[in-house]
Amino acid sequence: MFSGWDFFSFLLEPNWWTTLIVYVVIIIGLYIILSAVLKKYHNRKKILIGYKYVVYCFLLMEGGLRLSGLYYSYFEKKGGKYESLYKYRPKEALHKRGLNDTFWMESQNEFKFRFTTNSQGYSDGEWRLKDGREFRILALGDSFTEGFGAEQNRSWVAQISKSDTTKELKWYNGGISASDPFTNFFALENELYKLKPDMVVQIYTSQDFEEDVLLRGGMERFKNKQLSYKEKPKREIFYAYSHIFRMIYKLKSGRKIFIPVSELKKNNPKSSFAELVKNYNNWAEKHQITVVLIFFHTSSYYYSAEDYVSEIDLGSKRRSKWLMIKSLSDCYRKEYLNKGETFNLLWWENDGHHNAQGYQMMAKCIEEVIRPVIDSVYQVKINQ
Repeated sequence: MFSGWDFFSFLLEPNWWTTLIVYVVIIIGLYIILSAVLKKYHNRKKILIGYKYVVYCFLLMEGGLRLSGLYYSYFEKKGGKYESLYKYRPKEALHKRGLNDTFWMESQNEFKFRFTTNSQGYSDGEWRLKDGREFRILALGDSFTEGFGAEQNRSWVAQISKSDTTKELKWYNGGISASDPFTNFFALENELYKLKPDMVVQIYTSQDFEEDVLLRGGMERFKNKQLSYKEKPKREIFYAYSHIFRMIYKLKSGRKIFIPVSELKKNNPKSSFAELVKNYNNWAEKHQITVVLIFFHTSSYYYSAEDYVSEIDLGSKRRSKWLMIKSLSDCYRKEYLNKGETFNLLWWENDGHHNAQGYQMMAKCIEEVIRPVIDSVYQVKINQ
């Protein structure tokens, strides 16, 4: 499902003991080499003592940063070892799971849930052919749509589908963990359109455009329905093993994931988002199907910090007859004001995904922002 690191895959997944082994080998190896090179040098002892002093300082600082936990990656918190995000670039252009498969959604010491896929490779019940009476809503997104962090029947899609029994509504969960809106759009354009949805709901986040697009690219990655990625940066190995390097990188780039600074300078989330809007708008107009793009920020901090607003959180806007943009931010902030500190309990502490209660809130907020749209489109359909 995902592309690996090839030759460097083992080295780029260190846990504490492999890191220790690498450090010991490097420190002793450098000492032996330095001793041999300086064998006849008159200040040999002073230089070797200086080397030991530098090593002690490095280990104390490195150990202190690790104990502080300031620079642990998402995967280290979740599974106990570093993993490159470049590893999670899909291998196939049509990114989905195995057909009729069973797998586990888990985070170390937090949760473990069994999921099953349908015959199309999505974490949902079996999808049947179009029923003329049925109003179909296709939900697209990443792990927050697939339901990572809760039982399969507690995703926001599963919960929102139970909220309205007055209409012939049917929700379809096309969410795939580690996907992004461009991956979702490619799937819609090349496969999921066969569902003949009456409405498409695409969840997007700031992370999609601040991280995923940098790691993968936008629509340009899909060439002749094949994937084409930029080369993975080999210097990430320093980031994988050293928290001192991570600290320096964070001070320089402001990021807690490794992306070459040269790529960060090229990044323009607004431009990438505009590309996504254009693609969805053209598709919606061509098929005359309503598309709603819904902004959602993955961090609880976003909703409690008044000065933290994403440039792609546009609120509520209509871009055309067939495309609308919505945001969950106002609804989430209301929930934050109502719940206070317990608001943070709707996310898993280490994993960072919603738990079942968080997905319940997400379902409530999504329904709140798109209910008028559903009612309007549904009324048009039944009057046809």
